[in-house]
Amino acid sequence: MKTETKLAIVPADEDMEDIGISIAEEATPLLPPGEYEVGFLRASGKFKGYQRDNIYLYFQVITPGAYAGKTLYLAARISPPLAASSKYVRAWSIAAEYVPTRRDRLSPQMFKGKYFRALVETVKKDEHRRKLPALLQYSTIGMLLKKNRGRVNQHRNRHRHEHTPPHSHRHRNQHHPSG
Repeated sequence: MKTETKLAIVPADEDMEDIGISIAEEATPLLPPGEYEVGFLRASGKFKGYQRDNIYLYFQVITPGAYAGKTLYLAARISPPLAASSKYVRAWSIAAEYVPTRRDRLSPQMFKGKYFRALVETVKKDEHRRKLPALLQYSTIGMLLKKNRGRVNQHRNRHRHEHTPPHSHRHRNQHHPSG
């Protein structure tokens, strides 16, 4: 014989203290996957994740439309030694327009003032590879595809970009500047 379980809603204790929990930042937005124009905003300092040093590179979507102005990040491991195929080295190579050598210092300053075509992906699993509910899915930059000519015009509360004339140092074609 089956017993019926009755559930009761218990009212919250009126004397319960409201401890005011809040989150540190806005949730990362969810955009349709695809290619977007993005302008570099900033890099976060090194942080530990999965026993490795990592960095966040933040970009603002500048493709006109509903997602213009949204901020996305590219997360990359920076624990030495970095392989030439690592996410950060590939992104840095796109920004610098050359493949670095072992003697190069790969500073995030290389991204400053630049904009790119980026591949935006949807994060559907958490750090433990468990499926995220649709409500908790979000977008990240999977990779930078190419550096666009010009520089980001970072006016407050505007989501536009403008071109600046190219300078001679921007005409390097896959060659290291010292070689």
